[in-house]
Amino acid sequence: TDKKGGSSSYRTWALQFGTAARQFAAAGIEVLNCSPASALSCFKKWPATEALENPSTMLHFYEKIPGWFHCEGLYRAAVASAGKRATFIEVGAWKGKSAAFIAVEIANSGKDIEFYAVDHWKGSDEAAHRDDPDVRAGTLFETFQRNIAPVSRYVCPMKMPSVEAAATFVDGSIDFVMLDGDHSYEGVRADIDAWLPKMKPKAVMAGDDWNWQGVQQAATETFGDRVQVLGE
Repeated sequence: TDKKGGSSSYRTWALQFGTAARQFAAAGIEVLNCSPASALSCFKKWPATEALENPSTMLHFYEKIPGWFHCEGLYRAAVASAGKRATFIEVGAWKGKSAAFIAVEIANSGKDIEFYAVDHWKGSDEAAHRDDPDVRAGTLFETFQRNIAPVSRYVCPMKMPSVEAAATFVDGSIDFVMLDGDHSYEGVRADIDAWLPKMKPKAVMAGDDWNWQGVQQAATETFGDRVQVLGE
């Protein structure tokens, strides 16, 4: 099972705004049956993917960090397709596994990408969170900081609720947002509504755990058939 106790099939959703929505699909994301193991191949036609083929100057260490992460292809493509300057947001950072991954990608890209990890670091009502020693001890944020220490210069933690964090950004200023926080319908809808005005015209918004009913409902109500589903 996955971290939410649901299906072991991980599915991520994503879309690009404006007229670029069709370009996003044409660039290699017609991937309704793309497994996590082959996710990178789904982005071969994404613009500026040459960075995906270059050897890294900093080695990845995210696999040593506890947590759940399977969106390597999506994150690599986001960094590779970004301009020389960009702003990325990750909502739901847990212990830093995914943040560590994208921070290494940013470091190796040589681009000026501001990356903000947004979380209140209190856990949630999900069993995997409630039973976690760091949640019980109130040390989740400290564990996150320790885990991302090698790449801390590339990560800006925002210790606050997602909607509050969104309010600190100027409209039309963000290139990429990953929503992986509250998975209830109300939580996902609130996150989408809060971050949507902050996105640039051709920005990409993505989310995790498509198998959750609340996630599907909130995303499809807002974006309809523009959502591209990645996963098995």
